[in-house]
Order: sequence, then C-alpha cells, then structure tokens
Amino acid sequence: MIEILFNILTLSLSMTPIIAILLLTAPLLNKIYISNWRYFIWLAVSLRLIIPFSGGAATPFSFNIASAPKESISAVSGLVPHATSTVSNLSATAFDFILGIGIVEIMVILYLAGALAFLLVNIKSYLSFRSIVRSRLSVSAESKIARLVAEISCQQGLKSKVKICICQEVSGPLVVGLFRPVLLLPHDHYDDTRLRMILSHELNHIKRHDIAYKVLLLLVRTVHWFNPLVHIMAARAERDIEITCDQIALQGTGTEEKRLYSLMIIEMAAHNGRNINPAVSTGFKSGRESLQDRVINIFDRKHKKKGTGALVFILIALLFGGSLIQINDLPVKAGEIISAPLYEQGIIRDKNTAPIDDRSGIDVDDPSINNHNADIDKQEKEATEAPAIPSAQTIEPETPSQPAEVVIIDLAQLTSDQTIDTAQDN
Repeated sequence: MIEILFNILTLSLSMTPIIAILLLTAPLLNKIYISNWRYFIWLAVSLRLIIPFSGGAATPFSFNIASAPKESISAVSGLVPHATSTVSNLSATAFDFILGIGIVEIMVILYLAGALAFLLVNIKSYLSFRSIVRSRLSVSAESKIARLVAEISCQQGLKSKVKICICQEVSGPLVVGLFRPVLLLPHDHYDDTRLRMILSHELNHIKRHDIAYKVLLLLVRTVHWFNPLVHIMAARAERDIEITCDQIALQGTGTEEKRLYSLMIIEMAAHNGRNINPAVSTGFKSGRESLQDRVINIFDRKHKKKGTGALVFILIALLFGGSLIQINDLPVKAGEIISAPLYEQGIIRDKNTAPIDDRSGIDVDDPSINNHNADIDKQEKEATEAPAIPSAQTIEPETPSQPAEVVIIDLAQLTSDQTIDTAQDN
C-alpha cells in the first residue's frame, strides 16, 4: 500500500503543473480550437491520472521519505529500556504504538480516510437520487417521443435501445445508467422543436459514452481527492462535455433555433436548486456557473481549428510529464532513525564528548561506548563519595615502638654546672 500511495503522490505532483498550464491557457485555447479538442484533452489527462506508469524519461526531481522498518523500531525500543519500567502498562502500550507508527503510516491512514469519505458521499448521493426517482417513475407511452428517439438514433448511428421514463422529481432531461442508459424527462409536454433538441443532446451523450466518462472523472477525483487542481479539471471537463453535445445538437440550425435552445438552458438553470443530479449522470440543464460558457459557445461563429497537432503534442507531454517528480520510500538504519544527539538519547553519558554523526550507522553496543560510560560512572561515584573524617573520641595517642627509658636523678648531688648542662640538654 505504501508503494501505491507513493506512486499516486508522484503522479499527482507531476501532473499538477501540466493541469495548471492547461487551465490557465484555457481562455486562449477555447478561441483557437473546437470544444471537441478540449473534450479529448481532459479525457487524456484523466486517463493519465488513473494509470500510473513511467514514460521512460529521467526524473529531474526526487524526494525521499524515511520510514522506520520493524527491526529498526525494535532497536529503538531497546535504547529506552527505562521508559516502560517507570510508567504504567497503559503508558507503555501507548509508547510502543506511537513508536511503531511513522510518517509514512500516518500518510497512508489519512489518504485512505479521505478517499473513502469522498467516495461514500458520492455513493450516498447517487443512492438517494435513485430512491427518489424510482418512487416517482413512470414509463412514457407517448408515441411522439418514441418516434423521435428512433429517428434521431438512426441519424446518429446509435444502435442501443434507450428506455424513456417520465419523472417529475428531475428538474431537466438527463441520462443515468452506465450499462443500461435511461433517459429521464420531467414531463412530456414539449413541442416538436424543443423535444428534438433535447433528445438530440441526450442521445449524443449515450452515443459518446459520456456516462463512462463521468465515472472516470469520479474515480480520478476519488484517487486524487487531496489535489484541488484535479477537482477543478474535472469540473472543466464536465462543462466541456455539455458544450460539445450542444454543438453537435445544433449543427445545421439557424439563429432562431439557437436562441430557443439557449432559452431552454436558462430556464432549466433557474430550477437548478430543485434537485442536484448525481455525479454519474449527464443532463441537458446546466449549472449557473457554466451557463455563460454554454451560451457563448452556442452563438460563437468563429472558425476554429481541430487541433490534431496540438493534441498529439499534449499527449506526448502527458506521457513523459507524469514522471517529473519521484517520491521514494527510504528505510533508514537503526542508527539513523533517531535525530537527537547521542547524549540526549542517554547513549553517551558525557555531554562534553566530541559529537558523533547519528546517521553514520553507529552501533550503540560498541565496547568503546560502554567503557566510556563505565569510566564516567566511576568518576561520578568517586566525586560524590567524601572521605571519612574520624571523631575526636576515636583519636588515640601513637603507641611507641620501644618502651621509654626512665632515669632517676638526685638533684641535691648535682653541682651548679651540671644543672645548667642538663637543662640545656633537655
């Protein structure tokens, strides 16, 4: 899973500059190339975002994210034996859990949580929409609608049979269903001109497999949910899908038909707040944010290029541009996973010791380190133990090695000279 996550991050970061350039130059490109060109450009970008592969080019930018393997985590746990001996069992368990989760594991958890939440929101929206539609669904028996559908399908070369249903809960015509498409109409009270335009638009969606295109966009947004430019690109692609079908439906029509077509889009946009269509559907109505673009393109009479050469150039850029950035999972050694100095880790006892590079793979069980720490312990012990001072009661006079000689002198027999000499001798 870690390798898959890194491939997704690599692809998303590599494609971000290309998507940004296409979005920034979109106003200029819209004036030069037809909408069908943009339709296939966003399709190519979406496919590139969902299929990670290397274009074979050298990676100019490479980043490494260090992750601690299990054996390294065990080594770290051995460096702090006192951490679990002085705390409760609960604290020890929490310490081991935190120690076993690195930045890569946290990234995987956050990514999966975000992708799952985004996907569940869209699935819930689709199921809610489907439940409402099924409760209010009625099959159209109007022969006029069936006749026009058969006629337009023959003109467009559409061979699949389309089921048409009336549902008052939808605010505009739309197509749902990936494998068995169903055309939903809010009512069947359309005049022939309006009905033909609507059916031509929606049947073009079915012919071009735009539901599958929408599913692809949803999948891309789920995989790259953390990249805001991917969401902007998907919204731009959905807008160009509708613009392309507008131009196909209005081929060979005059100004009056285009004006009527634009009025229908504006009327349906006014009811956009009634119900929000699910992500995997194509609708004739338009959101207010894309209404202006659709109307402008309807009345745009400028001659535009097909852009075949530009399309090939961008496809080559997508092929090799997806490998601009490379992110690698770089497991570190046991001595590399701790960035704190060895003195702060408790490995070396003396902070005045010459600094040692923690990333050099030093062996914490090196005998030189153990001997150094033992010497430091001995010095600290000698410094803390003061010499014993004897008390006054324990002092005894020094015992002579030989007994003292006793001399008895008769002072009366001594002369004065002898007394003086003896005193001097003493």
